[in-house]
Amino acid sequence: MCDARRAANWPSIMRVEDVLTLDRVLPVMKSTGKRAALEELARLIAGSRGAELRKEIERVLANRERLASTAIGEEVAIPHGKLDAIGSLVLGVGRSPRGLDFESVDGKLTRLFFVLVGPDRSTGD
Repeated sequence: MCDARRAANWPSIMRVEDVLTLDRVLPVMKSTGKRAALEELARLIAGSRGAELRKEIERVLANRERLASTAIGEEVAIPHGKLDAIGSLVLGVGRSPRGLDFESVDGKLTRLFFVLVGPDRSTGD
């Protein structure tokens, strides 16, 4: 943060590198369907933190997906959810070179996934 902003007491700015690490980037997803993609993205976010957390992340993402598809069009989806066990906001990125049917609003296959999971105390939905 620049000194002028710090001096003016501006709120801290979250940067991508604060929530995304290299171990949460998946250049080639293996999934061929929506359910499998959510499982793969949950594994990506959970990392080595255990099967129980992975299952909870998968459940949260699937529940959100049931409300409406998070595929926003132009081959992009932003699956997201809230889970206190995660501790702080976590971002993962997955890429499906073949593309997946993720029920996108424009009917196109989805190739790029930005998955966000944060604690319940996070703002927004």
